[in-house]
Amino acid sequence: NADIQFDSFDILEDNDIRQGLKTYSQWPTYPQVYVNGELVGGLDIIQELLADSSQSLKGHLGLPESSLEINKQNITATTDAMEIDNAALNARLKSLTHRADVMLFMKGNPDTPRCGFSRTICEILSNADIQFDSFDILEDNDIRQGLKTYSQWPTYPQVYVNGELVGGLDIIQELLADSSQSLKGHLGLPESSLEINKQNITATTDAMEIDNAALNARLKSLTHRADVMLFMKGNPDTPRCGFSRTICEILSNADIQFD
Repeated sequence: NADIQFDSFDILEDNDIRQGLKTYSQWPTYPQVYVNGELVGGLDIIQELLADSSQSLKGHLGLPESSLEINKQNITATTDAMEIDNAALNARLKSLTHRADVMLFMKGNPDTPRCGFSRTICEILSNADIQFDSFDILEDNDIRQGLKTYSQWPTYPQVYVNGELVGGLDIIQELLADSSQSLKGHLGLPESSLEINKQNITATTDAMEIDNAALNARLKSLTHRADVMLFMKGNPDTPRCGFSRTICEILSNADIQFD
């Protein structure tokens, strides 16, 4: 019986991961094997290690042989993976909150809001001539729950300006009722086209940097998802290239089972 569990990721299902991992790993081809989040290499490297009879493939990969070693390593790996997953979620939340100058997290979307509060806040923003992007929290429970902790704000909708939380419908209604300036003014949004263009250039650059950080955090999370992680074309049951098929066979024959 195999005493090391492996996981795999089909790069054909996610082009961001497929292209991003090449830069992240500085390794241009697939499949790619990671052990404890560190790149080992592709099929050629695994075949070289297999051919070196000085120790087993497990030994070459630094994998534990005994059950006691495995249990200790699994406890540490699980804790590390949870911390990395949390960091990846926070990076994704930061990316989403910066996706537009004004970002609305709501139930449904502006065309088909799925609660009265979300409908009302869309109407207020539109009537104030405020351009905004939105995210439907009902479509992603990780974001729905994670944003509550990230923002320390327990309800929806939530409005962000330049990545900073403004609040929910009650806050927006209070700002709207304060006639000392427009809602745009209260939110610190530019009024003139020149101001808007300057702000858009800065926001676009910042958003690209934040998106890259979020992708790298997601890649780090994926490479740590299991002690041994294989990025391949297809999956172990139905590999979609010869290299992926061969590397699955080698790992299985070395007493390594894919989850």
